[in-house]
Amino acid sequence: MADLRLPRLNKFIVSGRIANDLEMKFTPKGTPVIRFTLAADRNYKDDSDQWQTVTSWIDCVAWSRHAEYLDKNAHKGNAIIVEGRVDTRNWTDQNNQNRKSTEVT
Repeated sequence: MADLRLPRLNKFIVSGRIANDLEMKFTPKGTPVIRFTLAADRNYKDDSDQWQTVTSWIDCVAWSRHAEYLDKNAHKGNAIIVEGRVDTRNWTDQNNQNRKSTEVT
């Protein structure tokens, strides 16, 4: 097969409810940031033909004007649509363990 060229695309869209209380923080340079978890439900029929719901818990982060908007207008339990990109962070915790986090920015 010839060299397949795909566009570089990193886009994520999900709807759900804000699962935690929002707290705006600021970076050392003063940039507002809010981290929150989104609870996104999906329904499916099980083997006995009964409807079941499974919830995905999605870590999200909002920066600058988006963080300010959420701080003023959103609360735990609100239904929202999140559109962003998937980012992965690596860091070392207090116990010197390597950690990894994936979130929607």
